[in-house]
Amino acid sequence: MSRRICSLRAASIAAALSTVACTGAPRESVDAAQSAMEAAKSVGAETYAMEAFTDAEKALAEAVAEVESQNQRIVPFRSYTEASRLLREAKDRAEEAKKQAEAKREEWKDEAETLIQQTQAALVTARSSVASVHGAAKRKQLTGTLQQAADLLFEAETLFKSGSYIEAHSEAEDAKANADEVAEESAAQT
Repeated sequence: MSRRICSLRAASIAAALSTVACTGAPRESVDAAQSAMEAAKSVGAETYAMEAFTDAEKALAEAVAEVESQNQRIVPFRSYTEASRLLREAKDRAEEAKKQAEAKREEWKDEAETLIQQTQAALVTARSSVASVHGAAKRKQLTGTLQQAADLLFEAETLFKSGSYIEAHSEAEDAKANADEVAEESAAQT
C-alpha cells in the first residue's frame, strides 16, 4: 500500500473517531431536563400546573426514548441532534410548568388566606347569633353545627400552614358554609 492511501485511511479513522466523540449521548442535556422537572415538582407543578407539567413529562419521555433509540444504533451512525432538541424542549416546558405553578400556588394561597379570614369573622357572627336563639334544643343543634365549622376552620388553618392551599381553601369553604347556615338559622329563630 502506498503511503498516500495509508494516510487517507488514518485520516478517515481519525475523522470517524472524532465524530463518535462528538455524537455521545447528551448527558448534560438529560441532567438539565431532569433537574428542571424536579424543580417544577418542588413547587407543586403536579397540582398547580397539571397540564403544563404533564406536557413537560411527555416531552422528557419522548426525549429519553430518542436518546435510548440512538444508543441502540451502531456508534458511527448515532445522532443525538433530535434528542438534544427534544431535551431542550422538555427543559423549557418544565421551566414553564414551574413558573405557572408558582403563580397559581400564590393565587390559591391568597384566596385561601382571605377565605380563612372571612370564615373566622363568620364564626364570630354565628356564635353571637346562637346566644339569642329561643329553645335549648335548637340552640344545642346550632352549637353542634358551629363546632363542626370551627373544626373545619382549624383543619383549614393547619393545611394552610403546611402549604396545602387548595385543600385549605376547600376546608375553609365548608367551614364558612356551616357558619353562614348557623347565622341564618339563628336569625330565623329569634
